Amino acid sequence: MKKIITTIALCILAIPAFASDEANIKAEAELKTGQKLPGYLSWSYCDEIKQEFLTSSMRSLQKFNDKQLAGNNANTRRDASLRNTQKYIEARKEWLYECDNYLQVTGKGRIFKDKKTTTKVFGNISSINDELIAQMKDEDHINPVTGEDDSAQAAAEKFEALFTSIQLHIDKANLHGGGLYVTR
Repeated sequence: MKKIITTIALCILAIPAFASDEANIKAEAELKTGQKLPGYLSWSYCDEIKQEFLTSSMRSLQKFNDKQLAGNNANTRRDASLRNTQKYIEARKEWLYECDNYLQVTGKGRIFKDKKTTTKVFGNISSINDELIAQMKDEDHINPVTGEDDSAQAAAEKFEALFTSIQLHIDKANLHGGGLYVTR
């Protein structure tokens, strides 16, 4: 019984040590890189941002893709929904990028486990963002065969590329015991 109480006490006392360990690593990273890292950034915050992106953000983007791009509204431009979705994606990209930078400078790796996957996901997000901006500027994708506007199809394909990259990341992490267990 005495050993159990001692073990529990040591675990409770060690919690602040882990927090101060991250604080020390963060301070060292600031000195090494010369950049001031925001106070709200932490490993747990970045994990929450990633989990939010992998779950609720992906569901929201899938819903937008299904209803606005691939569904019955595919030929109907809705600038407000395009603008809102573009701003939503841009905000998530900024949060993820900030966390990716924080994880790199503190030696915790990348936001999506490795450089290849992280680069791929950020590239997909940028591609979607650029496509939505182009559509808000009324830049059409005219099909040379049919002469019809394929803008919605072009955007839908870019969303599907992002969904595929995310699903591959989740599958790979689950295979390696990463414990993401996330489904879209």
